[in-house]
Amino acid sequence: MLLRDSNILQITETLNSEQTPLTKLPKPQQDLLWTLSSSVLGLLTSLSEAQDEIAEAVSNIAEVVEFMFTVISSTLRYGLIICNSYD
Repeated sequence: MLLRDSNILQITETLNSEQTPLTKLPKPQQDLLWTLSSSVLGLLTSLSEAQDEIAEAVSNIAEVVEFMFTVISSTLRYGLIICNSYD
């Protein structure tokens, strides 16, 4: 399954961009990027917790796996922490 024009792919490309590093983006765009990333990670977590079959299906989508590793590496590279608040 390919996610060619997906938000996940756009976020991944933005985080991996060598031409326009994250730190060079305007602060509001950085904030939006991290908000979207956090939301997508929250959705993926919820889906994965629902059933083992869903977790397996999600983990078999290459773009999703790349997105998750990109977000993790970017948070480490830029010294950021993404937290979801669950009430």
